[in-house]
Amino acid sequence: MISALPTGRAFFWGRPAELPRERIEEQALEVMRERKIVVFPELRRASNAGTLNRLMVLQAPTLGIDASNDELAKVFLAHDKLHAIALLDGTRPVAIINRSSFMNEYSKLYYRELWGRRACLVHANQEPRLIEQNHNVDELIGILTSDDQRYLADGFIVTENGRYLGLGTSDQLVRSVMEARIEAARHANPLTFLPGNIPISQHIERLLKRGVDFVVCYADLNNFKPFNDQYGYWRGDEMIRLVARLALAHCDPRRDFVGHVGGDDFIILYQSADWQLQCERFIAKFAECAVELFDLSACAAGGIHAEDRYGVSRFFPLTTISVGAVKVAHGEYSNAQQVATVAARAKHDAKTHGVGLLVRDTADFSAC
Repeated sequence: MISALPTGRAFFWGRPAELPRERIEEQALEVMRERKIVVFPELRRASNAGTLNRLMVLQAPTLGIDASNDELAKVFLAHDKLHAIALLDGTRPVAIINRSSFMNEYSKLYYRELWGRRACLVHANQEPRLIEQNHNVDELIGILTSDDQRYLADGFIVTENGRYLGLGTSDQLVRSVMEARIEAARHANPLTFLPGNIPISQHIERLLKRGVDFVVCYADLNNFKPFNDQYGYWRGDEMIRLVARLALAHCDPRRDFVGHVGGDDFIILYQSADWQLQCERFIAKFAECAVELFDLSACAAGGIHAEDRYGVSRFFPLTTISVGAVKVAHGEYSNAQQVATVAARAKHDAKTHGVGLLVRDTADFSAC
């Protein structure tokens, strides 16, 4: 007999059927038949510095939940730099006791005589922060910003599959958060906050290493320089941020990766099956939205008069975007540099031909 599930969990997967199913539903079969391996984008990671396993975990002694106040004081006196002690039930931590608050009580007159043999659990925080060692540091900001100041003083307990591993301090967490943010900032574009060249190359390498098929799309603006010269850097930055927003809106964050090479150059690494449709929608939506950044007179004329790179005044159409796409199959390229090279050539061809999206295959670059 199957026992009833707790309230709130009973229908997580679905309501129980009166009779067993005679066949598997088609959606489930599609998932089971899928053989494509998805390499998930790691948009928030520039290195491994953002996980707890890179922190110095303090291998601190522990006590059982039945330990007395005298036993606890003995451990603290033997380890004068220990900020807290975890109480375990077997191998699993259930509470944490802060050194300062406990020793302040233990040093009071007659405390040892009256309470020394009593269980120390009365002084414990029985809702400690338990953090798995591979947890992302960015997700622990709540410890530093929590209204409950106990977590700043007590720190947190590091676990491995729920078992006690050691202690972490708020000081360590602050340093780690700062290092992770600095590391991420080094590799992110300051205007769009999208991953820059290094994370882009890292993700391409991961895709190649896993042997998955993907599409690399290199996007670049047409007639952006005259627009930027005419309206100034503020509107120019707005247009670049527009590209970033639309690129993110037209990809699947669970499968696809958007990076900002620099200036008005962007890279999208697609694994989604509908990548071409999304890319065409991205191009069309940009053409629709970019018009709003021009003056009404420029919109009516279909462009602006500005100097070209040779100092000659001429007419430039409204800014659009060109995308060169290259389908990358397993085994065709061995490193990210080769992929970047053919993507740049595809982008150049797209701009030269004046088309929104130009799709290339490896055969088109056989001379590379």
